[in-house]
Amino acid sequence: MLGLCFFGSFIPIILSRFLHLTRKIFTPLVTGVAVTLIGLTLIKVGMFYMAGGGPAKANGTLGSLQNWAVVCGVFDRGFVQRQFQQVPEDGNQSSLGWPLGLSSRCSWA
Repeated sequence: MLGLCFFGSFIPIILSRFLHLTRKIFTPLVTGVAVTLIGLTLIKVGMFYMAGGGPAKANGTLGSLQNWAVVCGVFDRGFVQRQFQQVPEDGNQSSLGWPLGLSSRCSWA
């Protein structure tokens, strides 16, 4: 397994020598449209998982108030409250926002 990883690492090393040539093919317009379309197609998946996902669909609680309360709580803790906090110079408090929000709100479910 280690040998496979070692020899497989030469593929990106070799390809990196020619990567600058792809800028002529993949212009910022092409990559911007591709990233936007990927993001737009993932909205449906995100909404499904925000509403509870597969387990909630199986037991009939897809989109229940409890699932949306967890989503709103995580969003509130990780994003909204962080906008009104003063972040220290090293940024540790900012990087802990999402994990703390997830752990505190997922303990509800």
